[in-house]
Amino acid sequence: MSSDFSEINLQYLLQARDLARQNAGLAGAVLGLPGETVELLGGLTPKTLAAIARVQAPLITLLPDRQWWSCLLTALKENDPKEIEVLIAQAPVIVATSGEGGPA
Repeated sequence: MSSDFSEINLQYLLQARDLARQNAGLAGAVLGLPGETVELLGGLTPKTLAAIARVQAPLITLLPDRQWWSCLLTALKENDPKEIEVLIAQAPVIVATSGEGGPA
């Protein structure tokens, strides 16, 4: 069974971005992300975040791979389509391995 969480992921990240803009410390604690990654998230526009809609795996559980998040948010900020494609392609693998005691 395949589920498409793309719209939920986008809405989640828009809310997370708004929280990052209002209270970066709280956003970092809630999202489990370091300050510099929260800063990147807070600086993104809805149009930029729309690229995340291509990820169909659920991101709401937050991928525990902080490096992946940092790279994705940086690529979105820099509008680097090739890097975004690579990172989005990695998302299902990271989701699958995180549920099996994979990278954290």
